[in-house]
Amino acid sequence: MLEDLNNKQIFVTLWDGYADQIMEYESSNRGEKNVVVIIQFGKYRFWEVS
Repeated sequence: MLEDLNNKQIFVTLWDGYADQIMEYESSNRGEKNVVVIIQFGKYRFWEVS
């Protein structure tokens, strides 16, 4: 799950090597609490909690 600076959740879909890189990083760095991800040319939508 990603969040913007206003704590809104952002859902993204990553394909191929990008997804593999994120999964590998996550499994190798379980102690990390904050990770910065820069996405260029992506679509986004905000999750509205009701």
